Amino acid sequence: MMSIENFLRILESLEINPLKLSGKTTLKGTRIGLYMVLSHIEAGWSIREMVNAYPTLSDKLEVLELIENNLQKVKCIHSLLKKLRLRIRYIDGIPYIKLSRKYIKIDNIDKELLQDILREEAKCLSEEEISVFAKSLPKIVRPLNQLELEEYNLLKKLKKESLETIKEKRKKALAVQ
Repeated sequence: MMSIENFLRILESLEINPLKLSGKTTLKGTRIGLYMVLSHIEAGWSIREMVNAYPTLSDKLEVLELIENNLQKVKCIHSLLKKLRLRIRYIDGIPYIKLSRKYIKIDNIDKELLQDILREEAKCLSEEEISVFAKSLPKIVRPLNQLELEEYNLLKKLKKESLETIKEKRKKALAVQ
């Protein structure tokens, strides 16, 4: 069983930034997705092989070892963050979680609210781990600074324009048929 200290160490090593890997969970300070680390470990890669393939992981040896030794718990964390990520919206650079028809600032998410959002998925964590997870969210999903916010808004605009262009092309293609 993983200690709460190690659980916290793993959480502190993660981040969700919409400008990295489309907002997927990454190891802090890298562009390496947690999903990739998990899949490599499951495929039998050693930590040394991962560090050789991805040198930016060289200062993450302790975290990689914790992930490797607590694979099921980290897969649970990844699953929960993946579900939460789909609800995250940035308003003026501040992260909010969308609940039904309202947005709640990520700093205001407590254990009970987190359990309500995650429902069955949260059963893989103990009560204490859920509390630690809720308290860690503002560090995992941090606000964007002004430069990041400008880049984020530009990317959203470009994505919207691209989708509109694709829809128009599809309509024209269907009209020709």
